[in-house]
Amino acid sequence: MKKSRFVKIIVAFFFALILPVVSVTIFEVIQHDKNETLLESIYQRQLDTILFAVNQNCWINFNSWVAELTAQFNNKSTPFPNEKKTAAVLDRFIRSYPSIQGAFIRTDVGKYTVSLEDELLFQKEPIAHEKSINELDKIILLDQKAILAMTDLARKGYVNPHVLPWKQADKKQVTLLLFPLRISEDTKMIPTLAGIFIDNLTYIEEIVGRKFNTMNESNFIFGVRDTLSGQIIYATEHVESEIFERSEALWILPSLQLEIKLTGTTLEDFTQARAQTNIIFLIVVNFILVIGILYIIRYVYLEMLLAQKEKDFVANVSHELRTPLALIRMFAELMEMGRVRSEEKKQHYYKTIMAESTRLTQLINNILDFSKIESKKKTYKLLPGNIRALVVDILDFYQYHIKQKGFVIHNSLELNLPQIRIDEVAIRQAIVNLIDNAIKYTDDKKIINITLKTENNSIILSVQDFGVGIPAREHKKVFQKFYRTENSLVHNTKGSGLGLALVKNIMDQHAGQVTVKSKVGEGSTFSLIFPIKLKNGA
Repeated sequence: MKKSRFVKIIVAFFFALILPVVSVTIFEVIQHDKNETLLESIYQRQLDTILFAVNQNCWINFNSWVAELTAQFNNKSTPFPNEKKTAAVLDRFIRSYPSIQGAFIRTDVGKYTVSLEDELLFQKEPIAHEKSINELDKIILLDQKAILAMTDLARKGYVNPHVLPWKQADKKQVTLLLFPLRISEDTKMIPTLAGIFIDNLTYIEEIVGRKFNTMNESNFIFGVRDTLSGQIIYATEHVESEIFERSEALWILPSLQLEIKLTGTTLEDFTQARAQTNIIFLIVVNFILVIGILYIIRYVYLEMLLAQKEKDFVANVSHELRTPLALIRMFAELMEMGRVRSEEKKQHYYKTIMAESTRLTQLINNILDFSKIESKKKTYKLLPGNIRALVVDILDFYQYHIKQKGFVIHNSLELNLPQIRIDEVAIRQAIVNLIDNAIKYTDDKKIINITLKTENNSIILSVQDFGVGIPAREHKKVFQKFYRTENSLVHNTKGSGLGLALVKNIMDQHAGQVTVKSKVGEGSTFSLIFPIKLKNGA
């Protein structure tokens, strides 16, 4: 496989996927503080929006009161109702709203009509009721400039109350809201005014608290602070008064302040946690992406490697098939043309043809068996057999081929071995593959030792050569399909790369194992280990 092609794949993945995502992650880490500040500002705006919504609701509620009273008294074409009718209207009005403790109307000539839910509103011990009204009128006259400015706004359609703090004798916080009821043409004269006395705490519980509850903002805690005392007079949950993070004055009752915070944390901690979570998420995504890309690269690499091995396999098998076929054809043509007159040469040619045919058959069997194994169609018939007799038969059959290659076989086969269950055709194929490998990968010392013995309740068949050897790091790899060691002699020697893979599969099917002991330059010993104890006691 060409390394340049694989490098190109890695570079393509790097520039197409890894670099953009990693760049975004690095940018996010660098921008961490800015992102945190941005996130905090977003949540601050959200908190401000919630406070604005509460204030707006209170303002709408006040305008509904204004609309209700002006509907009764703002008809300029009719005279102002008498004091008794005016008092009756005010009585009905204050009874409709628990937070309203009293109301009055002051005509443009300074005449008052008062209705009180709480009689303490106009008492400052021991001051009488009439004197309280006089004190109120004095306050209004002192604030004439502000009241006239309020009236000018009302002419333009915007009713903005004039707010006055009003304390009861029992220390309850009460606020007086003044607004024009009938606007005269004279811009320098105080118009007919309406006044509403609001019990601050009742107003918060009835109007503000209800709005808090209907907003269903479970992630936030709301509170109302009295700016005069600095105390929290209302909260949706019991919390320390110092931990509220955003605040805004209540428009209708400026002595009160709306406050809000996140539940269970602070805005700073929350934004830090969110920013950190985003970074961690990006890092995890990067990690998963890198792992995925590494997996894909590895998969592509293995597929390319397999494709290259299959390509080499086809080339090697073609060579393996061509060599015996060429010999068989050459000797057959010589004999057919009658050019071989010596009986000794004829026998030599016959044996060569036979040996090459056997070698060709072995190669074809390897390929066919490998194909069956890959398609999971290969089956084995395990029957009681004599492994020693099988080895002797193989050596006799391949004796000429081995001698022709210039090899000498030394064997040590233990007698009286117990029978074991084997598929004789498969085991023959495995042993021949080991002998064939020993011949292929031995250059100088052409000796093969074959031993058969019992050891540790197993029968061990070993094939030892004194060839090129196999590096220790490749001992397990040699049993993989198409794998061939990196030794230069191995690459100069043609082979299919299937022999040892087939041997391992055969031994696995026999509940045995194949092992290798090898050192580079000293040769290799492959051992087939068969268990003596048979399954089901056979």
